[in-house]
Amino acid sequence: MKKILIIGSVVILVGIAGYGAWFFFIERTPEIPVVDGNEPSSHSQKISPLSQHASLGFWTASTTGEIHYMSDEGEIYTIDAAGKETIISNQKLSNIASINPNSDGNMVLVEFGGKEHSYSIFKEKDHTWQPLSSDITAAAWEPTGKRVVVLTKRSIGSLLQILTVEDKKVLPIMA
Repeated sequence: MKKILIIGSVVILVGIAGYGAWFFFIERTPEIPVVDGNEPSSHSQKISPLSQHASLGFWTASTTGEIHYMSDEGEIYTIDAAGKETIISNQKLSNIASINPNSDGNMVLVEFGGKEHSYSIFKEKDHTWQPLSSDITAAAWEPTGKRVVVLTKRSIGSLLQILTVEDKKVLPIMA
């Protein structure tokens, strides 16, 4: 009889502990505060499209505050604070693999093409493209956003280099 009471007590304690843990750890829905005596509405804020074009990626230029984006065909658009959309590059690119803006958002490193991919840099300042060497197999912005670290294929192995975008100087890092 004592065994049954002990087992029953343990089962009840485990049940109470389990319920307490469940009650303590359940995800609770936060209360939505009532503002100005009006009931809250789940439809109070709507997301509106900025553009009717399909976008592969976007970035913001810190100097102008404008939003830039690249269409699925490689064209680059800008949207100003008033919401006006303007095409700033009608260059068509195929098979866009990556769009990487620099830290200021005033230049964008774009990887595109098929099996033999290419890299180019779009400069927001003058709306021009700067194609990079066809020997580049990988590229990424360094933290200041003024230079690009590139991996260049050689006959034996690869070479890691830094490319200064403005003066197009290339400095080797490792051979």
